[in-house]
Amino acid sequence: MEILAESKRANAIMAYIASIQFIDAQVGRVLEKLKENPALYYNTIIIISSDHGYSLGEKKHWAKRALWETDIRVPLIITDNRNMLSQVCNSAVNLIDLFPTICEFAEISEPVFPDGGDYLDGNSLTPFLLQPELNIERPVLS
Repeated sequence: MEILAESKRANAIMAYIASIQFIDAQVGRVLEKLKENPALYYNTIIIISSDHGYSLGEKKHWAKRALWETDIRVPLIITDNRNMLSQVCNSAVNLIDLFPTICEFAEISEPVFPDGGDYLDGNSLTPFLLQPELNIERPVLS
């Protein structure tokens, strides 16, 4: 019985890793196509995010049912090919910050309520792109 359980665990981990490798290959295909057209490539902002993590048996925990760091963190990559700097920012941010960030990149106004009040709860992430060491203290909810 132990061998069967271990085999199922190993197969689940291999399938999860295979899905990650597949999406990595697809992102690579998109990037290669963009690079074939330099005018487009150097005028493109790429934002990659994903679903939150998946526990793969750590501490006998499987799936996405806990508030452990591995379960609540998401990958977030923002590449502004108009300003090619390789930087890493370790500040915690919210995914609700993506919409105002995209509005700022697109140079469009954020939506507001009819009374003029803020419609969005997030804040643009562009300050982090300019200063990756920036540390803004605010809650990050999960």
